Amino acid sequence: MEFEIESDDGSIMRVAVVGDLAPDRPENQPLREKLGDTVYGRRVTLNMEQAPFITSPGLGWLLTNEKLFREAGGRCVLHSISPAVLQVMRLMQLDRRLAIAADDAEAASKVMEGQA
Repeated sequence: MEFEIESDDGSIMRVAVVGDLAPDRPENQPLREKLGDTVYGRRVTLNMEQAPFITSPGLGWLLTNEKLFREAGGRCVLHSISPAVLQVMRLMQLDRRLAIAADDAEAASKVMEGQA
């Protein structure tokens, strides 16, 4: 799995996941490695359109990231999730824990919730 910065206007960083969401280990932090130590304090939308598959470590990685964003005062909203990946997330009830949006516009709105 790779990450590509789609845009960063200083308020919202839009990032795309490219390839299967299948980290070697969920405790690895490729998002931090790619985007820097301060990424978890930011408002980030994660475009999952190009991530057709997710593994168990990928699910663990998403949960770890949710915790890191919450602890650092940031927020991450996933969007454009493929039907197969979304089905797995719903089966594992992760849709109750993770912030999920249908598309980029909804993700941008959700990621800014609670902001002045």
